[in-house]
Amino acid sequence: MATYKNIKGSRVRVESADPSPVDTGDIWYNSSNNDLRFNAAGEFWTETTDVNVGRINPGGCGETAEAAMYWSGQPSPYTVDCEIWNGTAWAETGNVGTARFAIGTGIGTTSAALFGGGGTGPQPQGVGLSEEWNGTAWSEGNNMITPRVLLAGFGTQTAGVNAGGYNSCIAYPSDLGYTEEYNGTSWSEGSDLNTVRRSAASAIISTSTAGMIFGGTGFIGGAKNECEQWNGSAWSEVADISVARGEAAGVGTQALAAMAGGNPGYMTTTETWNGSAWASGNPLNTGRIEMSSAGSATAGLAVTGNTGSPSTVGSLLMEEYAAGSSVRITSSTASS
Repeated sequence: MATYKNIKGSRVRVESADPSPVDTGDIWYNSSNNDLRFNAAGEFWTETTDVNVGRINPGGCGETAEAAMYWSGQPSPYTVDCEIWNGTAWAETGNVGTARFAIGTGIGTTSAALFGGGGTGPQPQGVGLSEEWNGTAWSEGNNMITPRVLLAGFGTQTAGVNAGGYNSCIAYPSDLGYTEEYNGTSWSEGSDLNTVRRSAASAIISTSTAGMIFGGTGFIGGAKNECEQWNGSAWSEVADISVARGEAAGVGTQALAAMAGGNPGYMTTTETWNGSAWASGNPLNTGRIEMSSAGSATAGLAVTGNTGSPSTVGSLLMEEYAAGSSVRITSSTASS
């Protein structure tokens, strides 16, 4: 069998940073991150470094596959713990102020994050509480207008958008189409979604004037395949996803996005968005729902979540998505 040295004429090279340019099939060891990587054609999910504590339905965000965080979540009792990813390892960091789960998508970056809503009771009871992260600690911000769980978000800490969700009021529970915008200080009402839903995925690094959400579920119609884009003032429907589902992970922007996993069942299905249509992508290695996500459609993460084995304990798994770029093979010391 031909070896890498037979093909390339040398053993695996060691680099202090990912080299550029590289050819398809090139392999190198990144000594700064302790990663063995190769340059792939196409798109792949690769299992990589585990989180410290698995969660179900946590909040989470992150600007790249090298910078992500997630917080709170179940199982009960809901936790205040938060973990942050630096591209090499997960580390525990500052706790959120109020433990909760069913938060939905977080907003922002690992140095300036935002989230609102989530549940604190057994139903769970939705709250309007919002919190901001400054890179070191969480602090309480002004409340959202409508308490809710399982919402979808995108944007930044000073220009964020939350949409959809579920009003878990015991007397009158309902799915929601409400949109709220955050200006760094307070929340204001925006135009409603065309399709009410909860547990939708979002293009998580979208801006507050060019956002997108897709999928979700609801009392009426079950799993959703509708995809909607936000232009800063209104929602418009665009091409549907191929496989209707909720509780999936979303990465990317309005122009280039991907979604993976979801419910019904514990899907591995991945779809990619090129700005006008959805196409099938390579599946997750482990099907799951109710996870966190971060990054772009060419370098994204699916973090922790519920794999159904068992369904009451959060998974430790993280998978990294790479499209036409370097794929992490391992985070252990590599031989040449």
